[in-house]
Amino acid sequence: MRRNMNEDEFLYDVSEESILKDWNMGTEAPDHEFSEKYKEFRQELIYRAEKGQSGSDCRETEENRMDTADIIPMKPKRKRFFKTPVGVAAAFAVVIALSVGAYAISGIFTVKDRKREDDNGGIEYTFEVQEGIAITPALIQLGYVPEGYVEYGNGGNGTTLHKLHKADGSGGLTVGISDYSCRVDFPFVSSYEETEIGGIKADILNREGDIDYSHIILMFYEDLGQLVTIYGHRDIPLDELEKVAENIQLEPTGEAPYVPEVKAEAEKGEEPPAVQAQIVREDQKIGWNEPIDVSDGMTFTVKNIELKDNMNGLDENYLADTKDGYAMYLNEDGTFKDVELGYTAWENNTMVKKSQGTGRVKMAYVTMDVANTTDTDLTDAFVYGTLGRIGTDDNSGYLIGSDVLEGWWVPASGEPFYYDGSDYTDSTNGNKHLFFSDLKAGETRTVHLAFAYVEQMEEEAFLMFENRGEDKEPLYVKLVP
Repeated sequence: MRRNMNEDEFLYDVSEESILKDWNMGTEAPDHEFSEKYKEFRQELIYRAEKGQSGSDCRETEENRMDTADIIPMKPKRKRFFKTPVGVAAAFAVVIALSVGAYAISGIFTVKDRKREDDNGGIEYTFEVQEGIAITPALIQLGYVPEGYVEYGNGGNGTTLHKLHKADGSGGLTVGISDYSCRVDFPFVSSYEETEIGGIKADILNREGDIDYSHIILMFYEDLGQLVTIYGHRDIPLDELEKVAENIQLEPTGEAPYVPEVKAEAEKGEEPPAVQAQIVREDQKIGWNEPIDVSDGMTFTVKNIELKDNMNGLDENYLADTKDGYAMYLNEDGTFKDVELGYTAWENNTMVKKSQGTGRVKMAYVTMDVANTTDTDLTDAFVYGTLGRIGTDDNSGYLIGSDVLEGWWVPASGEPFYYDGSDYTDSTNGNKHLFFSDLKAGETRTVHLAFAYVEQMEEEAFLMFENRGEDKEPLYVKLVP
């Protein structure tokens, strides 16, 4: 005759907490209250065991792929826990197979090592994992957002990656999720603290000095095989960031479980390759009026470059941002404001700002011909270039990038901020598809690009045009011939 069972007692008896306590401590387990979600998860395993569905092989194959009903925990409809003693034995077997095996290291994964790098304050995590254990893809629900922050439309996908800013675009909050197989490496960490947030193991990484994102919170969902990373801008107090972490919920995406490919131990902890200067040969330097093959059938030919101290005369419909977006960079007479030059360096476990004085900003107004040399119309042809400078070392040229302009995101990256040959303009909200044109077969169009740069770099400055064909190298046109 079947004996009635206490559901809470059974769940505890077959849980990893009980097993680990019995193995490690040899003491009687204390009273333990489970959440409803935890109960539902265990019950689903048990019910599947009664039906002979062990679910122990969750690899992503056509034969063994789980459907949505297998992934999402089901609410129990039966009044009694088991129908037969055979069901009890099967339940024990599946829970021990999925729970003991997975949790022998206190979860599907746990932090094995935190390796510190002295040169850039980096911290690299390696994990100890149970190989072959399937995990369920999960999405992030944010239960709390700091005041004034909104989801950024052009940022994350809103499920596994959330990117938030203030309404004016300032600040920043990024929350993402990855599985335990990913290599995790964070530079410029001044200190870290091991803690627990909302019952989840967590590390708080502190970054001191002149750095935008001053705190990073890592949450280790060991029992789910997931890692949640939260970046907080320096305008978000740490207690606010912790509140974000406390109110995060993970939910299954409805996709089939999979077994992550765990990196071999030999691949972990390797030093990244040293960054090599990009050598620029003399045969990569192209003069004015020489056609540049940038893709199959499309060429650019630089005809002229005017160097100006203002933006006067530019058609605002072809600006990469609205006209008002550039007002903060201009004097009352329309000339560019001087900007602070400098860079940041990692010193004494903090990010230090190094000043290089001020620089005069100018604009390079580039006139060039864009030609479709084929007998086929081109749609969405990308017309683009960047502006940097080339230094010399032992008579060899090398690319060293553009100078830093404090507060200028476009010139700092060497990107153009104007293109009047576009067929895709929407200047009311900032042009999102500005640098694209439709060219008829055989058409040549005279266009203009505009770049901002610092006058001090004028003699070393080059326009760089990428060739998007296979095994083709970029070509460079000197700003001042």
